[in-house]
Amino acid sequence: MAERADGFSDFLDGIERRCRRATPGPWRIVADDSLACVWLNGASEEDERPIALFDYRNAETNQADAQFVANARGDVPRLIEELRILRGRVQDLLEANNREVQERLQMQRERNEALHKVNTMAQQLAQHATAASRLKR
Repeated sequence: MAERADGFSDFLDGIERRCRRATPGPWRIVADDSLACVWLNGASEEDERPIALFDYRNAETNQADAQFVANARGDVPRLIEELRILRGRVQDLLEANNREVQERLQMQRERNEALHKVNTMAQQLAQHATAASRLKR
């Protein structure tokens, strides 16, 4: 599969690099119901160092933001993988369609050549028939 030169592959590569450099997932949310702030920690219980702190907004918004970011850690790589698969499939379909179009064009050229030959032979036959009828007179 040939990559399209639209810059999107570079864009996906950049996202992938950022994912690889980030703290491995899954990320988990640590919240204290008595506080409005929410911490986002790494996957293991042993690693209690926070990845991010969600504060300065109300508890519900902090929780929603933390959920979004924590899930993005797994969602983004999965979406990138699916995008690459789908882009590859689209490219395969485009190439197959191009092959089919080329085959149809070739068949049309061959048909046109055959029609030209038939028309040429019909003209020659008509000329021979005219010549033959003149000879009979």
